[in-house]
Parts: sequence; C-alpha cells; structure tokens
Amino acid sequence: RNDAAAAAEYTKISEDARTAMANLRKPFIAMIRGYCLGGGMAVAMTTDMRIATEESQFGIPAARLGIAYGFDGLSKLVDLVGPAFANEILLTGRRLNAEEALRIGLVNRIVPDGELEKTVDEITDALCENAPLSMEANKFTIREILKDPDKQDHDEIARLTQVCFDSQDYQEGRQAFMDKRRPEFKGR
Repeated sequence: RNDAAAAAEYTKISEDARTAMANLRKPFIAMIRGYCLGGGMAVAMTTDMRIATEESQFGIPAARLGIAYGFDGLSKLVDLVGPAFANEILLTGRRLNAEEALRIGLVNRIVPDGELEKTVDEITDALCENAPLSMEANKFTIREILKDPDKQDHDEIARLTQVCFDSQDYQEGRQAFMDKRRPEFKGR
C-alpha cells in the first residue's frame, strides 16, 4: 500500500474477505493468543465471538502509520466498543491489554494461555449441540439489528423465524424438553 491507488485495491480485497467472513451462516469464533493488531484485529472483529488469552494485546496503529481505515472496518469497531473507545483506540494508536479489551466489549472472554484451546473447544461443543437453523436465524437477525433501520431485512428475519417454527428441529427440541433429554438436531 505505497500509495492511494494501491491502498484502494488492498482495501477492496480486504473488505470483500471480511464481508465473506461476516456473512458466514455458521458461528465464527476467533481464538486470540498474543498480538491482535491492525488487520488481525479487523479479522477478529468480523467473528461472532472473540476468546483471548490473558497476555493478548489489541490495537489499531493507523495513526502511527499515517493511514485511515474505511467505513466498513471502523463501523464494526464502533459497533463493538462504542464511539468513545473507538476514538481512543484509533486516535492514540496505543495497545490495549486483554483486561481492557474485555471491559470495553472487544472480546467476549479472556482465559489463561493454557486454557485457550480447551475453552474454544467447549464453546464449539456447545454450539454443535444447538439447532443450526436457530443459530443461523439469530446470527442473521443480530447482523440486521446493527444496520440502519432502512436497510434492515425484516422479511428475511420473519422468513427465518418461520422456518425455525416449521422445522423438524423445533419438534425435536420440544420433544426432548418434555422427555428431559438432549435434543438431536439435524438442521431441518
């Protein structure tokens, strides 16, 4: 990115990749160990959950590099931490430790380094036991809530909700609850 034209091409490629990641239908978890800076942080912010170690550090050093980030990248940061903390992160260029990142909502959890993979495995196992259609519908709805009201797709939210209520998984979930057993969801 040695000039504006190269930066524009880099931004297009990066935004396309982040959009594809953000639009995944399945849950997406970032497992963060160590430094999560700049582009790495942009990738982590596209995920549904961010689990980090106690030693992790976060930051966007744009002000120290003389660059600016576009709307899409910054809107996700503002959505996660609010405008005050987004300003602090971007304007100072300083690194945040894991405790600060947790406090401001940048990460969901922090765990000791030796427990990171185990914790993410436990979350993944819990996700695998849940109804895929329900998770997809809820993930889509959360994304829509973050959009401007005039860009929200309420018809698709209603359709996904109806699909869940009409699904075999809903019937299985209700029956499993009555039988006091774990449901076996199929995504249908």
